[in-house]
Amino acid sequence: MNLFLCLPFIHPLPFVWCSFPDLCLCLYYRQALFNTLTILHHVLIITAFLLGVYSRVGTYYMSSMLLNEISTLFLNLNYFLAASKSYHNGAVYKINAVLLLLTFFLARVVFNLCSLSHLFSTWSELAHVYFFRLTLRLQLTAVLLSSLATAHVLLNLAWFVAVCNAVRRKFSRP
Repeated sequence: MNLFLCLPFIHPLPFVWCSFPDLCLCLYYRQALFNTLTILHHVLIITAFLLGVYSRVGTYYMSSMLLNEISTLFLNLNYFLAASKSYHNGAVYKINAVLLLLTFFLARVVFNLCSLSHLFSTWSELAHVYFFRLTLRLQLTAVLLSSLATAHVLLNLAWFVAVCNAVRRKFSRP
């Protein structure tokens, strides 16, 4: 079974409804929130999702990667706790940091590396049979989406290093 073409058409509205406004907020509040990696992340996932959904390529992997967003809850809570005078260095702030680190590691590092490994092992098994039966447009789309998935995983690895450093700093404060 070809996992690149196995899911029916999924409407992108719920995904774009969350990601596009989030990107707009990052750009609007760029002085407080600007981070080149954050902008790159949103551009990557919006591009990949729209391209994949409208071409019906890779939707299995895209839908599974939405699991990454479980760590966003703790990331957003971190911003609020950091801005709060009463919680800034308290136990809740540190517990949230540990939960952010744990969910980020499991959802965005381990899960993404497993998904990427599965994606490329599937490609290696199916490419010699199916790849050249696809139209040139679908071939290019599949290669581009695989490249975007790899960039997404590398981006999350870079972020994980930043999250580890931030958590270490939180626990080294008096």
